[in-house]
Order: sequence, then structure tokens, then C-alpha cells
Amino acid sequence: MTKSASADAPGHLWLLAVLLLVWHALLAADYTIARFALGIDLPSIDPVLMAGPTWTQIAWALAVWTGLAGAIFAMLRDDAAVLLFFAAFIGVLVALIGVELSAPPELVLGYARYSVYAALLLVPLIGWIYTRAMKRALVLH
Repeated sequence: MTKSASADAPGHLWLLAVLLLVWHALLAADYTIARFALGIDLPSIDPVLMAGPTWTQIAWALAVWTGLAGAIFAMLRDDAAVLLFFAAFIGVLVALIGVELSAPPELVLGYARYSVYAALLLVPLIGWIYTRAMKRALVLH
């Protein structure tokens, strides 16, 4: 027996979706500025994440762009957001492991990296858990 009815979107869905969209849009802007050397000098985590091997850079790109897509799909109430946020979480996890294993020490020392790492990991994890709960509640279709 399948449930085909879709529940109304609760107000907190829109609030969290907008916050996730802003977070991931800022990461995407940061990635684009750093990756294409647009000459804007802002504090960025990208030089650290881009200093690792190619697989670390690929994982970071996956995390940034699937996170942004997940936030957009959450705004559209599409259940693809669940998988996209999970992919973003795995991408961040792999990228951070790669940075810790291979980045030059002068790049990873000197800032509160574990606080930044926690934020980078928690946001897509929260997005994944939340969208999964909304999918189970038949809010996402």
C-alpha cells in the first residue's frame, strides 16, 4: 500500500531550506572565486582543500555542488534533496580526511580548523537528516 498524498509544507521547511541555500551558495561562491582566481581576496577554506591530491579536490567539488543542488531541491520540495545532501556530506568527509592526511602543515595550522571542519560536516548532515524526515512525512515528493 503506497501513500500518494502529499502533506502541506511546514514553515520550518522553508526556513531551513533558505538557510541551507544561503550556506551552500556562499560555499559555491567561495569555490568559484578560489578555483578560477577571480582576484577577490577573501578569507577562504578553498586553498587548504585544493592543496590536497586530486581525489580531495574532486570530493570538495562534489560536496559544494551537490550541497547547493540539495538546497535547491529542498526549496522545490523534491525528495532528491535527501540523496544530494548525503552526497554532500560524504564529499566533505572525504575532502577533510584528504586534507588532514596530505595538506602541507603550514596550510592547515594557524586557524580554528576543527571548528570549521565541524561546521562543514554538520550542515549537510543536518540537511540530510531533515530532508529524510520530511520525505518520510510525505512533505517532499
